[in-house]
Amino acid sequence: MDAPRSWGAVRRALRRYRWGVSALAVLLLALGTAIGGAVFAPRDGSIPLTAAQQERREVLAAADFDPGSIRAVARDEEALAWYATKDDGSIVCVILDAGEQSQSNCLPVADTGRGLSVSFPVPLAAPDDDPDGDPRGVGGVNATMLVSTTGEPMVVLQHWSMPSTAPSQFAGDERTRAEELVDAGFAFTIEIVGYFRTAPVWVGDRLSHEGEIEKCLVVDAVDLTACASLDAAAESGIEARIDDVDGASGGVVGSSVLEARFTRWQTPYLTITDAPVTGAEPGDTVRVDAPPGDPIVVEPPGRDAER
Repeated sequence: MDAPRSWGAVRRALRRYRWGVSALAVLLLALGTAIGGAVFAPRDGSIPLTAAQQERREVLAAADFDPGSIRAVARDEEALAWYATKDDGSIVCVILDAGEQSQSNCLPVADTGRGLSVSFPVPLAAPDDDPDGDPRGVGGVNATMLVSTTGEPMVVLQHWSMPSTAPSQFAGDERTRAEELVDAGFAFTIEIVGYFRTAPVWVGDRLSHEGEIEKCLVVDAVDLTACASLDAAAESGIEARIDDVDGASGGVVGSSVLEARFTRWQTPYLTITDAPVTGAEPGDTVRVDAPPGDPIVVEPPGRDAER
């Protein structure tokens, strides 16, 4: 079966056309889906809010946004986009809620010429006749906002649907590994962002144990997975530190930090840097930090791992 349209394909289209084409036109070209909500965002009072959405507005108002700046600016089905400002209006933000998922993107006013975009996957409901109740695939929701010369937000909301991740887009050993990752829960999106010690480094989305979508960095060379919420990943990236242990002395001889960061279009990119040695002595236990999960404990060779 042909590989379905993926987040990577959408992002590649965005990168190809974003020079000289407005963000709104790019989305129309790249996604080819129907538009919901409003292009020119109405005032908050013209979008009726449910009781839950009114409570959500109060929650946002209590965050670090400027007082009175929170406005609902576009809605389509379950997706609702908000506009807000920070630092006395010098920073503008778009916030996207869809079901239990939420993500935001903020930029200084001077940097909003190409717009602000927020995207994330949402699981599609299982058919009524599915005895297991498993999601039947993944959908996507995107909010793109431009700010007019008079400071008014202009917003497009879009939905699309696609089957689960198709390992057929990979070949050889990478395809086999992609199939393993899909079986491990990365049925939404999975892509290779680089290589570490000749093995792939992946970024993918999956459902957490709490039922929320999380974004993960998977480092095959050391069998390490580090995950963060969509908001935290978009804001700060995902970082993993790997310490190298000398086989003879058991001391730490070097460290590497792998960090997946994301552009304003949510395109992932990988940086690998050397980090200072942790200062462990021979015989010490080495902790490989992979926030926000539990640290991985590595026992130096020659010692029995603690049970």
